[in-house]
Amino acid sequence: MTTEKGTAGGTLFAIGRVLFGTGMVAFGAIPLFTRHLPGGLVPLSTPLPVWLAVGIGILLIVTTVAALIRPASRMPYVLAAFPLVSLLAAHAPTLYRSGWDAGLWSGGFEVVSLGAGALMLAGLEPGRWIYAVSIAFFGVVHLMYSGFIATLVPHWIPVPLFWAYAVGVAFLAAALSIFFKIAIRLSGTLLGLMFLSWVFVVHLPRIVGSPGIEAEWTSGFVALAMSGIAWMTTRNSR
Repeated sequence: MTTEKGTAGGTLFAIGRVLFGTGMVAFGAIPLFTRHLPGGLVPLSTPLPVWLAVGIGILLIVTTVAALIRPASRMPYVLAAFPLVSLLAAHAPTLYRSGWDAGLWSGGFEVVSLGAGALMLAGLEPGRWIYAVSIAFFGVVHLMYSGFIATLVPHWIPVPLFWAYAVGVAFLAAALSIFFKIAIRLSGTLLGLMFLSWVFVVHLPRIVGSPGIEAEWTSGFVALAMSGIAWMTTRNSR
């Protein structure tokens, strides 16, 4: 018999997979309008031909929809290939050339998180571990660069530096919880809510203010996908 907690975890997982899928479909749709892959996710030194960028976008949309419809099939593995290829072909060379750059490394771990989400969609435990490591990295970056993070907090929210530190600590706590599966339903739920709140509090106003800037759209959909992945960690939780 399904327990009340199991049902709650299943509901969060179902919502999470929709949010994750929406973000992935959006990443595939961006090239249809811009004629190039999202620079934040695929930082290529040389742009791809338009036909190839658009083709990859369409393939990503089709693969995401198929993976959501048939998560027990091989489609989630195919979906995970997009972040993997992006990591190896675009992020790795960029990181090698630049050395330590928190912004670039954060972009790389965002792509890693998307791959983890695809693995979790297939019900694979390593996806949860990979996501937890990514969240831990974001926590460390928030604490290391709290001054810069504070500038991203909307001006109407008081004590921005406090929130920069608070988010860093929350990331680290959530990462430990998700990795070791301790109170994971609580941490996954709160982490997903935090990411989702950023969509509306941080990213949506920036998108409305600068609708022609692709990076704002990409960042917003990354936050949406990340909220979905966080809720996907609650699958079969207790």
